Amino acid sequence: MIKINDIIFVHGGINLQYSSWKLKDINEGFRLELGAYALHPTNPRLAGQPFIPKLVYNPQSPLWYRQDDVTSQTEIDKILANLGARRMVVGHNFLGSGGGSPIVLQEDAVARFENKVWMIDTGIGYSDLGGILYALIIEDGKFNFYASSAEPVEQSSEELPTSEGPKTPDEIEKYLRISTPQVVIPGAAGRTEPWKVRLEFSGITRWAQFKYINRPRPVPIPDSFNYEIAAYELKKYLGLGFVPPTVERTIKDTLGSLQMFVENAIRESDRKRENFLPGDQEAFDQAMADLEVFENLVYDSCENEKDTLIQKDTGKIYRVDFSEAFAPENGTIPGCEILRCSRRLYQKLCDWDQEKVTGLLALYLSEEEMRALHARQGSIVRMIQKQIEVREESAVLF
Repeated sequence: MIKINDIIFVHGGINLQYSSWKLKDINEGFRLELGAYALHPTNPRLAGQPFIPKLVYNPQSPLWYRQDDVTSQTEIDKILANLGARRMVVGHNFLGSGGGSPIVLQEDAVARFENKVWMIDTGIGYSDLGGILYALIIEDGKFNFYASSAEPVEQSSEELPTSEGPKTPDEIEKYLRISTPQVVIPGAAGRTEPWKVRLEFSGITRWAQFKYINRPRPVPIPDSFNYEIAAYELKKYLGLGFVPPTVERTIKDTLGSLQMFVENAIRESDRKRENFLPGDQEAFDQAMADLEVFENLVYDSCENEKDTLIQKDTGKIYRVDFSEAFAPENGTIPGCEILRCSRRLYQKLCDWDQEKVTGLLALYLSEEEMRALHARQGSIVRMIQKQIEVREESAVLF
């Protein structure tokens, strides 16, 4: 982090908590931890061994926090006041939608919160994200931006997934297990440093994401591909469709989770900003309500708009990145009250079979995490029952 005149420059963003820290203290803390990180690099061979920093892997630290996660102008004003700054320039808040979607750099996309926060990450280094050449120019106190053509990056026929091939979750799972990795692109960013893998089997090509980091609890800041697999297995047990097919797989002699990419999708945060309306609003709202129930069940980032994807052509909702899920908490997520639920999901929760669920997830969760999962199931059922008592069944179940 650096302050030049009255402008803060930072990779990810600064939340209210860290805005009260001195810049010197934050920077020195990062330097110390990065020095330790250099001696203990995050690679497949050392991925499961302990490295316990306070900043480098903290999702709320200025390295990973996304300034766009702030929801109010008042909070931005407080953050800037604490920092003694008038404006902030950040990266890490990617402005595109992925999958080669065009990026239209209008000022309302780049400058947020009354032009006090400027976001300059256009995915310039990632052709698959549709990144474009871009520069923010600050001259005589004025902010302007230069951008090259905002057209999507063309992909060769070899890069595009073939239209035929596996369709159902079972078919996709089988494909993930037996296909051949043709291209493996090491992760360039993210706490889990996922690899992007191009798969092929019998002429069918697909892209998938491979995670190998395995830092399970009791590590203070956990990240594990096992939680990804557990989330997928649990969604199958509940008869849901939110989590893309995910299997355990060894790639380049490295064990991890392999998950199919969601093609032609837009993040929920971008959908709102671009005012992209779902084809069936009622079905969309109901799916989001069930997703909130599932997020509470696995205890992972309720209403995470960055990891919630909406497929443009089908309107189907997907939720990705559960590598930090399954915290050993017995109750639901604070501030994430469940108001509605489908009858089908509610019945599955009422019919919860502890023995069967334990059998499905025992390879991926600890005993403490498993006990907490069973406890949350009970908490969620009681919460829904309370809503039914107060608001009547028809207002809660659909």
